[in-house]
Amino acid sequence: MSAEKKITLLRKELHKHNYLYYMLDKPEISDHEFDKMLKELHELELQFPEFDDSNSPTQRVGSSLNNNFNSINEAVTLGLVPSFQHVEKNQMIGTLKIIPFAISGGVMNEIEKFSSIHQPLFNLRPYAKKTAMLIQTQLTTTKASVLNSTAEVTSERLKMMDAVLIDEKRCNHSENELSSELYTAFAAKPDIILIAGASAIVDRRDIVPSAIQSVGGEIIHFGMPVDPGNLILLASFKGTPVVGIPGCARSPKLNGFDWVLWRLMAGLEVKGEDIMNMGGGGLLKDIPSRPLPRGRVSRLEQ
Repeated sequence: MSAEKKITLLRKELHKHNYLYYMLDKPEISDHEFDKMLKELHELELQFPEFDDSNSPTQRVGSSLNNNFNSINEAVTLGLVPSFQHVEKNQMIGTLKIIPFAISGGVMNEIEKFSSIHQPLFNLRPYAKKTAMLIQTQLTTTKASVLNSTAEVTSERLKMMDAVLIDEKRCNHSENELSSELYTAFAAKPDIILIAGASAIVDRRDIVPSAIQSVGGEIIHFGMPVDPGNLILLASFKGTPVVGIPGCARSPKLNGFDWVLWRLMAGLEVKGEDIMNMGGGGLLKDIPSRPLPRGRVSRLEQ
């Protein structure tokens, strides 16, 4: 069996057993067997980094692995920042604490054994110093100040990830004109292409996704369970990520676009299932200016 097939098989098996254990409370294998499989997968991933996958059970840091560590004994706790979180230099990312004044040698042995099997307990993934291009579409009513502000905000957002906005283009909000700009962008070979549409993307047949497909691109996923940021579009053209950014990304405030961009700029692949797993903690902020704020919806339903 090839290394790639073995890695794929181990990931599939470990995901299955994680689901059986945590979701159904019906484990089919012992902890020892699970740890053995996880260690084998980790060793293979180190040996064959070309098969790296951010959704691998070995990289789901801060969730099941952290929970397993904290389940060893109540006397020892490990608290980490959320998985796939943007962190800054000198920022604290976790605390390891012994709760009582002392712990037994037996507990220490369990901690050491677990930690040796599951190395590393967490990863820090550096940003890859990528380049980006921004294409903005406009209507006759679109203000130049809005486009200028979007370009500036996007450039500053990228700088936080050691990335550079190498060019910005503008065109009318039409499939033909956007397609033309996409051909030009692909020729420049940036690491990622961002599209800020003049109007929100409402479905896969809208202008932005249609233009991407017309030039040979593939739509990977539309929408996300993070608010603000619901109307994001993730696509690809010959391995180059193309993102239809939601309207909230015109603001520098945290939104779902950031969660996707952090991973892409760290060189991690983002799949539809990754995006749909972002729902936990995905309600970032309600917006008072909504045409129908949620608080009023609740009152109307009563």
